Amino acid sequence: GAIVGAAGMILAPRLDQHQPWVDPHALANSFSPTHVDSFDWSQRYGPLNWPRTGHEVLDVQAAHSDYWKAEDLDAFDGYGWVSDNVEQASLPAADPAALARWTQTIQVTIKAMTTTDVIAAGYAYQPTHLPGLALSGVGAGTWLSTTQLGPGASYSVRVYTPAPTAHQLSTAYDGALGSPAFPWPALAGYLTLSLPQPTSSQLPPQSVLLAPYGSRAPPQNLSDVTSVSGPGAIADSPYARVYALARRLARGARTPYAYALRVERYLSGANNFTYNENPPLSTYPLESFLLTSHLGYCQQFAGAMALLLRFGGVPARVAAGFASGTYSSASRQWVVTDIDAHAWVEAWFPHYGWVRFDPTPGAAPARGGRLAPIATAAGGGKGASTQQAPRRTIGTTTPTAHSTKASGGGPSAVLIGVLAVLVVALVMGLIATRGVAEPSGEQLLMELERALARSGRPVSSGVTLVELEHRFRTSAEAAAYVRAIRAIRFAGGGETPTRRQRRALRAQLRAGLGLGGRLRALWALPPQWLPPERFRHRTDEAA
Repeated sequence: GAIVGAAGMILAPRLDQHQPWVDPHALANSFSPTHVDSFDWSQRYGPLNWPRTGHEVLDVQAAHSDYWKAEDLDAFDGYGWVSDNVEQASLPAADPAALARWTQTIQVTIKAMTTTDVIAAGYAYQPTHLPGLALSGVGAGTWLSTTQLGPGASYSVRVYTPAPTAHQLSTAYDGALGSPAFPWPALAGYLTLSLPQPTSSQLPPQSVLLAPYGSRAPPQNLSDVTSVSGPGAIADSPYARVYALARRLARGARTPYAYALRVERYLSGANNFTYNENPPLSTYPLESFLLTSHLGYCQQFAGAMALLLRFGGVPARVAAGFASGTYSSASRQWVVTDIDAHAWVEAWFPHYGWVRFDPTPGAAPARGGRLAPIATAAGGGKGASTQQAPRRTIGTTTPTAHSTKASGGGPSAVLIGVLAVLVVALVMGLIATRGVAEPSGEQLLMELERALARSGRPVSSGVTLVELEHRFRTSAEAAAYVRAIRAIRFAGGGETPTRRQRRALRAQLRAGLGLGGRLRALWALPPQWLPPERFRHRTDEAA
């Protein structure tokens, strides 16, 4: 055992003597924001045109995670969701208990980005310590800076983002539906849609006010044209079938919350809705997404859900900004990249205000992406899916199922001997792979899955890369390794993980593996990426 351990100590430094994958000068430059992103939050619904480089754009210190909002898109103009002030009166305030529970102060630091939007969350109160003055945004609870915010700018802002339980949302409208005392007029702007009319009619788009959820009142045409009724304006518009879909989904849903859940479920893979960043172009993209193509990204999913909610009589809008990002336990803040740019839905509920819904599939990069299932487990035959393997938390010191207290002639010694042979084969493979091209994001992802399985930490097919980053939160470098893979795979660019990050990840894989942990971790994640076919060839020869 001591000989094998010493051999491992000798081999490991030699393995780490290979040339680094990344030019150190380029790596040093990557820490300064030579590339600065800017975002146009307009919802165009064509091929996704937001920056997708993997650059860090925000750091947020917050007591709990949130979605970091830039703008509210309150109006539907017949094509899509736009920023416009639709409030005709102040909305009812949230209950004091809700405000006390879900209000926090966040500290935002701008990184590789420029913006005049004050990035905040939920409903934001006036920010402090801005480089310039804070002006009220188009929508209540959003803010603009008179000075462009760039790398290094930092400010504080108090935000309110309610997160009620399902029961609380199910009962939020009790006593409100059908009550003349309820301030529905203040919500009228969030129940209104601008609907195009046939060219032959020579009519402009008609503003149609939908009746509140549960009401039997017909839609009203708010335009100055008296010859077209509310139902007639809907029937003559491109959205007649979308309205029919909303009515069908609402049938039998007893509360606005139940209806919102039905809409979310409808926009799922069960109905062939698929995440796709290059959807087909269409004159009316949300109508096409709902009824024909079923292909889109967050703009389509959020826009379609908000449209169905309004057609069903639930006050709703679209919000744009960033998903939570990844939490860094080292800096105690949320690290947000341009891959986290996102759009989601907010629906209004009495007692709480605007509540977030996110219908975009989990496969979306902003929501973490999905790991493909591992085809074979370490040492197993074909088809050994990770779904049969027990889940384990990465980076813990939980001992493996087999005791490491066996004597030198026990099973552990045999295992270590086998691993030593594999490491020798690995050295031969590394020597043979000098000059190999940098791996792709897909290759790095496959290697990560293989490393997790080989170190006894296989993951189920539903685990996201963001979740893996979170599990590695005790090691900032190991988490950065996973984050780099996410950037390469979903952004189509970004820096290859550094050798230091790779060592940190290997240390996490080694934890809790006992006497043979160092060798097993080296086998699971060598110091340099190996093409799978070369590694198999070398290990076959060694065997």
